[in-house]
Amino acid sequence: MEKKVVKGLRKAVWGAECSMLLVAEDEEDILERWSGHLHVNVLSGWQRSGWGRMLVNAFCNGVKREGKRGVHLDVGVSNAGARAFYKVLGFGELERVGKKEEGAVTLVKRVEF
Repeated sequence: MEKKVVKGLRKAVWGAECSMLLVAEDEEDILERWSGHLHVNVLSGWQRSGWGRMLVNAFCNGVKREGKRGVHLDVGVSNAGARAFYKVLGFGELERVGKKEEGAVTLVKRVEF
């Protein structure tokens, strides 16, 4: 079962609000820490050629230039390749939701010095 915080995060994204992190018990602190919302899809023919890394790094650098502290994203638990990719780039797991094979995990990364 999703925790209140994650349910609110998902609702905010699908409702086209600026961030999944708007609905949380300590929403100001969480939103401040992980204010950038990242969503990257690289077509299979372009994967493993550096484009994903460039896109993620460019986004994180942009968030940093804006004076923000961190970014967040969601990925399917079953998507081991994407989870490994983001781990190499410095993302850590914040929370998992849903069934073990079908759920999602929220990943976060600090971008400040």
